[in-house]
Amino acid sequence: MSMKAILRIEKVTGQGSATGKTNHNLRLVDVPNADPERSHLNQVLLGGNKGVWELANDRIEEAQIKRKIRPDAVRAVEILLTASPEYFQRDADNVCRTVPKRWVQLQEEFLKKQFGKNLVQAVLHMDEKSPHIHAIIVPLKEGKLSAKELFTPKTLRQLQTDYAEAMKSEGLQRGVEGSRAKHTTMKRVYGVHEQIETLEELKTTVAEDLAAKEIKALEAKVEEARASLPGWLHELRMQYIQEQQEKIQKDKREDMAKLEAEAKAQVEKYRVEINAKKTGIMQKMNSEISDTEKNANEQLSAVRADLNRQLQEMKEKILSNAQQELKNFQQEETKRVEKEKEEIRKQSRGLKPRF
Repeated sequence: MSMKAILRIEKVTGQGSATGKTNHNLRLVDVPNADPERSHLNQVLLGGNKGVWELANDRIEEAQIKRKIRPDAVRAVEILLTASPEYFQRDADNVCRTVPKRWVQLQEEFLKKQFGKNLVQAVLHMDEKSPHIHAIIVPLKEGKLSAKELFTPKTLRQLQTDYAEAMKSEGLQRGVEGSRAKHTTMKRVYGVHEQIETLEELKTTVAEDLAAKEIKALEAKVEEARASLPGWLHELRMQYIQEQQEKIQKDKREDMAKLEAEAKAQVEKYRVEINAKKTGIMQKMNSEISDTEKNANEQLSAVRADLNRQLQEMKEKILSNAQQELKNFQQEETKRVEKEKEEIRKQSRGLKPRF
């Protein structure tokens, strides 16, 4: 059976209707056919937390419409987008909790392409029977508000065709053109395929009703059996509780042993890491000490060499000074001796010989 791309349109007539749409779309009130446990799966795709009436007026103001808007003018149109129930994957409870991201992306692309800035709100609902998107459109065309011109029978048929074409990649097809199918009921449907789909949906509904009745009957039987159980049920329960307690204790001991083993392994890992770091630090320190000793020895050798050089220079200077002083002394002595010799000669010349 072919799966259908489903698109429905409804005018938002007046502020009261807009408030109702806001409350439903944003879940500001309880929705009878919605599952509260799945409400967190809903997504506001566009429009934030603003209401339908406010969003429509904001768009109208942005468009700078010069004509006065009639009080009964249709300021917004709601479009509902979904697909045949079998398109969406369901769990064992026949509940749909996820939706293909590609499907959501295609809805957004289709809406933006068709309506542009006039698309003011889009909300994905996951808490009802089948996932669907509510889109709010402001019917603006050529600077005026006119839902009648935008949504004529011809444009609506074309919109259905365009939507089906956009969903073709997901294996979804257009419904029979000209049919008046509305959600799960039909007034008139042309074509055998549409009739089969209706029967399948009815069959599913009947099966669900029968399943619900069977569940209730089974629950009644369980209650009846529970009331008629003999006194040993209490013992059986106590035995079960004891077994569960023992199992819990055993699991607890196993968990503790596992945690202890993991803790020991972690401690050993840290010990190895610390020893490795310690060895690395010692090696680094020894290397630094060796470098320091080497530098110190080099500096000491340099100091010694400098001292030896200075000492040698001092020795040479002292020796040179001593030699110079000795030379000066010898010269002075030589002069003194010569002077004394001269005096002696002079004295020798003044003495007369004795006969």
